Amino acid sequence: MKRLQKVISGCLAASMMLPLAACGKKGGKAEVPEEEDFIKYLEEKLGADENDDKTVDIDDCNNGFYYVAQSFSSPFGRNISDGKMNFKIAESMQSARALRHVTSGVFGSSTSGWQDYGVEDMVCYMKYDYDLSDAKKLELETTTTSEQECEQYLTCAMLFTFDDEDGAEECFKKMMEEVFTNFLDDYENVLQTIEEDPARMKLYYAPFMFDEDAEFQVRDVIKLKKLPEDVYKLDSKTHTGHFSYHADHRWAGVADIYRVKDVPEWIKYNQVSMDFTILLQDDRIMVLCQYNEYWESGVTDVYYDEWPQIQFEEKDTIGSIYKKYNVKDPKKIELSDDLKTELIYTSGFERDKGSTIFSPEVYKTSDQADA
Repeated sequence: MKRLQKVISGCLAASMMLPLAACGKKGGKAEVPEEEDFIKYLEEKLGADENDDKTVDIDDCNNGFYYVAQSFSSPFGRNISDGKMNFKIAESMQSARALRHVTSGVFGSSTSGWQDYGVEDMVCYMKYDYDLSDAKKLELETTTTSEQECEQYLTCAMLFTFDDEDGAEECFKKMMEEVFTNFLDDYENVLQTIEEDPARMKLYYAPFMFDEDAEFQVRDVIKLKKLPEDVYKLDSKTHTGHFSYHADHRWAGVADIYRVKDVPEWIKYNQVSMDFTILLQDDRIMVLCQYNEYWESGVTDVYYDEWPQIQFEEKDTIGSIYKKYNVKDPKKIELSDDLKTELIYTSGFERDKGSTIFSPEVYKTSDQADA
């Protein structure tokens, strides 16, 4: 596919780096703009047009557009028309859970959440592109399937303006619950179950993927108040706060995974990369998300050390937003492996509440399979 660079590599260690969200340029702090200034920047610098239509042409999505709403209007509710079919971004970006939780999870489908926090209005900027290959018939030893790949890019920047600072801060706290705190009990329970009985890993990995001799790595659970200040901070005295991180993840999907008694002939391979930032300043909240996703169906390399590694194209748009509002790029600060694993889980890439602990040490490799 165009724009994709496949890199032949061994076992990919998913990297996650987290930013000093409150610090951009030397000595500076991240800024949450006023609505008028934000719209001016979108139009003059990013070339975005206002578009309130529920169905947006794919060319407008490629160029970037924005809408203004006085009641909650989810970015995932937009239909996209590419001349062949209409589809929702929500349908194509199934793994972009954090962005959905921070919007629909906070405000819901009604206006009650909106009114609870005293939101005046929202400005939402979106830029979306995808590249879907033609499906090709793949003849295997015992079955036939379709070989196809897809690459997607989504940039989303939302600005919420509130009646007062207190409402904005309460909304920020609710957003933190939706994208982080609410997942920690599940995460801790899964960790404890595996640590007490490592064989339970078979519940999370198919037998062909799981190395029964592997030693599961014990991981610490980092609660909200223990997060590094680079990642999270809330100062009620100044009415400022931030939560920011970068996550990468990749996994295999197998049809009827629990019925597979032997190595399957093919898998569906997924890889995602996400920058995610929430900024609070006075009576305003800004949410920034850069989400990249690649999937390929009909992959015959079924072992972890053989999966393809995709290098996503760097997008200038999100970088421009970071620079304009002095936001540190979320990829630039490394944190512990424990926190990487935890944030991959809370992001819920594989399923709504995360399905597996990111545990590359337990995957069976091709060398082990051949032995």
